[in-house]
Amino acid sequence: MKRYFNILSVIATASLLFASCSQLAPSKAEVEAGFSPLTPLPTLTIAGAPVCDALNGTVTVPVTVDGLSANAGVLEVGILSSTDPSFKSSKFKAVENPTSGTVNMVGAVTANTTYYIKAVASSPTGGTAYSDVITVDVPDIPLYAKAPGTYSGTVVSDAYGDEYTSTIYIVSDDEEPTKYVWIGGIEPYWAGEGAPGKDFDYNYVLASVDEENGCLVVAVGADLHLSGRMIAGLNSDHMSTATNYAPLTFAMTKSGDLYRANAFMTLMSNGDAEDCYAGGVTYKRK
Repeated sequence: MKRYFNILSVIATASLLFASCSQLAPSKAEVEAGFSPLTPLPTLTIAGAPVCDALNGTVTVPVTVDGLSANAGVLEVGILSSTDPSFKSSKFKAVENPTSGTVNMVGAVTANTTYYIKAVASSPTGGTAYSDVITVDVPDIPLYAKAPGTYSGTVVSDAYGDEYTSTIYIVSDDEEPTKYVWIGGIEPYWAGEGAPGKDFDYNYVLASVDEENGCLVVAVGADLHLSGRMIAGLNSDHMSTATNYAPLTFAMTKSGDLYRANAFMTLMSNGDAEDCYAGGVTYKRK
């Protein structure tokens, strides 16, 4: 009898353990129900040429997003920009409320720098998708925006041997800032004598902006005000040989200074030559 009781106890204990195990182990369906199903990621394609705005430090890239739905679970869509082709160090700019179709994605860049850019879509359930990588050469800041400021340089009078510290003031033209700037204080003698000019109430000239060659050009026949004087070649109304003189150019250097390669001559109001100042002068930005 005792043996029979022991056998029943073992069977009862085993049954209880089996029942407990059955309750603790969920079925396959119960396990899968606890996870969100994987959703396919959208396809990202660069749809056109990027547009750079060096002045504002942005690049706009048209990207076609295909297969993005409201319940796709996509966490973020945007572009990655990096100066490193491996993208070890990069900046990410997300698109607000992304949808399927072609979207203009805007990223942050620095002027005069080469960038590697790709579109990206990241999902918490489906991983990450990328577009192809494109290379973008961001141009330098436009000359009309970079040149305005105050510069100082030393010039020597060929006629008298006097040395002058000439200060140049540049501001963008209000009406056409992308085409012209105003240059003041370019007549070294009057500047050396302490004459005013910083406020462009005297001694100024309109110069055109040559972005291709990186210089400001004061052309023959330009309108100028030099306190009764003028620079040879600038005003053909006062000098019959004005076309014999090359336009006066101020080129921007890599360090941000101005370089005047050619000489200029000061004339009396009646057109007689009075002095000449040699070229090859660098004006340091103050």
